[in-house]
Amino acid sequence: MREQILKLCRRLDKFTIDNLLMITEMETEELMPIVQELLSEGKLSESNGQYSYCKKVSVMSKYSIFSFYNSNIIDTVIRCFCLDIPSYKTSQLLAIGEKQADKFYNIFRGELYEKQTKNLKSFYLQKPKIARNRMFFDTELHFYIYENQVFVSDELLGSENAEFLSKEEVKEFKKIYSYLARCALQHNKNKHNLPQKLNEFLWRRNKDFEQLYFELKILLGGKYET
Repeated sequence: MREQILKLCRRLDKFTIDNLLMITEMETEELMPIVQELLSEGKLSESNGQYSYCKKVSVMSKYSIFSFYNSNIIDTVIRCFCLDIPSYKTSQLLAIGEKQADKFYNIFRGELYEKQTKNLKSFYLQKPKIARNRMFFDTELHFYIYENQVFVSDELLGSENAEFLSKEEVKEFKKIYSYLARCALQHNKNKHNLPQKLNEFLWRRNKDFEQLYFELKILLGGKYET
């Protein structure tokens, strides 16, 4: 039944739960666990009750830049990113062009954001919590905290059973929010790919180079020969 629901979602592309209930003639309590599982796997997305099927992007077209450079170049780009060296300096260091360095950096940020989003949705399914909403550059983002870790999302997760944060979690969030505001608002360039940039700041916080390098290599290692 799960695969049948997924195929239906792919065919509909955009839909509501009522649409699925009407077409499948399933009961809500039977359908929702499947929908929640597909959401947690990133196969579906939801915004204000409107669901969408997440189309797969061709790995070759999205990440073809990796095929143009040898492993030493790619490894150096990873090191520069972990050292927080601006992409234009990395491009000059490796003579690869600033657009190419930017593309590498954006891929890294995208992978990090995708990983934290999967972790967030896994936590949320187990224990829904009410988001803390904040504005950055006129964009509202949603923040959640689990196990003393703050997660950022451009998607507002909704549940009737969501709990309020504890006093300790609120205190921790205020501290992290101040940190993010200092990092993000110092330069207008952070408006672009804002959720990914904020997640990058969270990922870097309180970690040394070795930790950052190890984590990013592990994240990329299963997909690319670096």
